[in-house]
Amino acid sequence: MFKAIGIIIFLLALIMGIPPLRQKAGAVAVPVLEKLGPVGAVVVNPIKKMGAKSKVKHIASLLDSDLQQGRKVPTERDFLTWLQRRSQDEKGADPWGQPFWMKDTAKKIVVGSSGPDRKPDTADDLTAEALK
Repeated sequence: MFKAIGIIIFLLALIMGIPPLRQKAGAVAVPVLEKLGPVGAVVVNPIKKMGAKSKVKHIASLLDSDLQQGRKVPTERDFLTWLQRRSQDEKGADPWGQPFWMKDTAKKIVVGSSGPDRKPDTADDLTAEALK
């Protein structure tokens, strides 16, 4: 019994430690875990948070690249159109099905995901910044 548990823990650690395996396992596991309701959410939300944080950082890096190369950056209004055009594999929605958002201030551009509560400007938002 303990040997089987040890093997399972080892396999899970291996899967979580290798990004391509983690993505494939997540694609299979997330839909199954979501069907478990609140119990599944305990496991799924951290997986979704990792994915959302990674995407938000990627979006901020695209904005940084555009800023450094002197390209026009999107306005808050046309952000999702820009995102879909700039990143072909991006549909513009976070793992909870909500659109990514952007806030443009005088010194920085903040991009984010509304997080598990699906509401912007709350404590669980996942954000990254591009400096102007």
